[in-house]
Amino acid sequence: MVRSSDIELLLEQISDHDANLPFALLTPSHDRMGTNALLLSPLGVIKLGFGYDSFTYHLAQVEAAGLPPRVLENERIALDIDEPKDLERFLAAASGGRTYETARKMGIVRALENANRFGKSCGGWKS
Repeated sequence: MVRSSDIELLLEQISDHDANLPFALLTPSHDRMGTNALLLSPLGVIKLGFGYDSFTYHLAQVEAAGLPPRVLENERIALDIDEPKDLERFLAAASGGRTYETARKMGIVRALENANRFGKSCGGWKS
């Protein structure tokens, strides 16, 4: 999951920016269909959108506002957990930590392992 160092990296991207000039910095989701981080100055410099393909929408808004597109790729910020395969990706990369331990205590780790072992559907989705 996101760490404080990831947020610091986002802030470093704008630390040398002239505060009088508008900007937009985007971090896409892993599938580039969502926007998982969006730093704006001033706040209303672009219109916001949520849901399916918001990353493309936000890039179009940045272009329409005449701003240079600034995109920061970050693996942890990009992680969305929308489907079992996303949860599997997280669990494979995050053995340890509070979120992983909570998932393990809730039986989620074991349920996914069993579903994969037997080729069963998990949570209504085939992973």
